[in-house]
Amino acid sequence: MSKLIWTTNRKEGVLMNQFTILMGGTNGYGINDACILLCRLFGRLGYHVYGYNDFPSVIKGQHQHAVVRIASQKITAHTLEADVVLALDQETLALHIGQGRPDAIVIVDLDKVSIADYFRQPTIGYPLTQKVKATGGTNEMRPLCMAAILCKQLGIQWSLIEEVMTKHHPAEFGLELELMHQLYDEVKQATDGLDTFKNILETTAISRTDSDVETPFPVMNGCQAISLGLLQSGLQAYSAYPMTPTSPILEYLAGL
Repeated sequence: MSKLIWTTNRKEGVLMNQFTILMGGTNGYGINDACILLCRLFGRLGYHVYGYNDFPSVIKGQHQHAVVRIASQKITAHTLEADVVLALDQETLALHIGQGRPDAIVIVDLDKVSIADYFRQPTIGYPLTQKVKATGGTNEMRPLCMAAILCKQLGIQWSLIEEVMTKHHPAEFGLELELMHQLYDEVKQATDGLDTFKNILETTAISRTDSDVETPFPVMNGCQAISLGLLQSGLQAYSAYPMTPTSPILEYLAGL
């Protein structure tokens, strides 16, 4: 059963439930893959999702963060007011704690993050880097493993994670999926911590299983959405320069 802790906002007299996840770490080490997985999981459960990936214009090495916003109603933008912060490095806490909710729950890689200065935050820690290395994994696997730990805390069924991973990455993430499964089974649900967090925010928990969902929502990125809009508008030909953020438009159109 999938349980979400909802932050209740009122906008223009409309009650909307939402839940925001922020993951931060080093650019080039798989953060975007992990957040796309989370988008697909919650879309599969029938929630509206909006993902945002903020990264520097370098190949690897600088700070990156990505946001997954989940809502019970249609949303058209992200927010940095995260309910959960997934910290793969110390810089994530330095940059993003205090930027969003002051009482956001934090899940950290204890091998990379010191939580001494953030003792007021409800925190779940796990020696993620050590575990990944011990099983022959690489740093690029840490974000996906962190996503698996979050899913365990939220009560998302492993069978659903496996379904989404194998559908979109049938062979690419074999070792990652195996390691994610190990962590998912080993990590305990910090129910006391999550209940405390729920009480702090004065929110309510709702549940949904995949069997409750009649029509899962698809997930597409901005380039795919632009491509479909161009086709709908009568596009006859398209040319583009490679190695730009919009290059996937050319690739996507060529594959249709």
